[in-house]
Amino acid sequence: MVERSVLDLSILAEGESLLNDAVAIAAFGLFLGILVSQDGSGAEAAGGGVILVFLREFVGGLLAGYLLARAAM
Repeated sequence: MVERSVLDLSILAEGESLLNDAVAIAAFGLFLGILVSQDGSGAEAAGGGVILVFLREFVGGLLAGYLLARAAM
């Protein structure tokens, strides 16, 4: 019983760590995209570009994760 709870806690901690890393990578890409926008003024941030980039990253990440998990099974 104790071994099972230790294993569950370990899996939970590893998953949380992976999620934090993924958020950091996505945020870095998003902010880098804002900094090096097409005209250099960050105009992408003024429009809906940031939302579109976020949605593309989010949906793309979900899709890639699902496909890789299915391929691993």
